[in-house]
Amino acid sequence: MSRSLNQSIIDVLTQENLTPVIFVYLDFATDPVYVNSTVLSIPWNSEVWVGVNGIGDVTNISESSELSAAQVSFTLTGIPRDLITVATDQDYQGRDVTIYFGVLDSNHDLDGSPSTVWKGRIDTMSIELGQFATVTVTAENRLADWQRPRIRRYSHQDQQLRFPGDLGFEFINTMADVELKWGEA
Repeated sequence: MSRSLNQSIIDVLTQENLTPVIFVYLDFATDPVYVNSTVLSIPWNSEVWVGVNGIGDVTNISESSELSAAQVSFTLTGIPRDLITVATDQDYQGRDVTIYFGVLDSNHDLDGSPSTVWKGRIDTMSIELGQFATVTVTAENRLADWQRPRIRRYSHQDQQLRFPGDLGFEFINTMADVELKWGEA
C-alpha cells in the first residue's frame, strides 16, 4: 500500500520559497512530546510542536506489498532539557510514534495540513548529553507484534490480569482432579 500526500501539500510543493518540515509525535504516558524539524514552535492540530532545530538522519521509510514489519530510526538534535527529562523518566518502549510531513510558506506559517508518513511504536531510544542533547529513536510498525508470542494461561490469575473481577476461572485448579459422574443422583 503506497501512501500519498494531501492535495494541499502537492499544490504547495509546486511553489517557490517553501520550507519542508517534519513533525514527530511521541506518545509518552504522562507527557506526550510534539516536536518539529525547524527552529520555530509551530501550532498545529491543537498542539504546539516545539522546534528542535533539525530531525536528522531519518532512515528510509519504505512500504511493500508483502506483510512484513518495517523499522525506522531518526535522530532528534537540540532537544530542550525538559523534553530530555520526559524521555529519561518514563517507560518508552511500545509507546506510539507518528511522523508527519508538512510545508511552511514564506511567512513560516503551516501551508495545508501535514500528511502522515509513518506510524509505529518506539523500540529503543538512546540519549547523548553534551552541549546539545541528541536522542536517537528506533521504532517499528505494528506488524512487529505479529511475531511476538501471546502467552496466555487458563488460570484465575491470568484471567484477573485481563478482566479484573471476572470469576470464570476461579475454580479451574480444583476442577482438574474432580471425577464427574453424569446421570447419577
